[in-house]
Amino acid sequence: LQDVGLLHYLRSKPYRARGITCIVYLNSEDWNVEESGGGLEVFLGADEQDDVGETSRHPEIVSPVGGTMVLFDSRVVLHRVMPMLCTGERRIALTLWIEGEPRSTA
Repeated sequence: LQDVGLLHYLRSKPYRARGITCIVYLNSEDWNVEESGGGLEVFLGADEQDDVGETSRHPEIVSPVGGTMVLFDSRVVLHRVMPMLCTGERRIALTLWIEGEPRSTA
């Protein structure tokens, strides 16, 4: 971390050991992802070398509705946060990364 800086560490696969990601959304319960954006896009079944989700067999969008919790293995589930649309709303989430050992390919 000291060698590469915090931002690079958080964005770079070789330096991080995230195992599980847990997100709890703190927005209102009537959040509309079509109107406001900010959803969590997950690319289930994507190939390991895929960085953009082109090979995903089951892409899904999780709406950041208040009270929703999402838990997934961030070593194998390709994901990204969709951009916010110009509505003035704020996407509020509590994120926890549980570090773990790299998955074996055997």
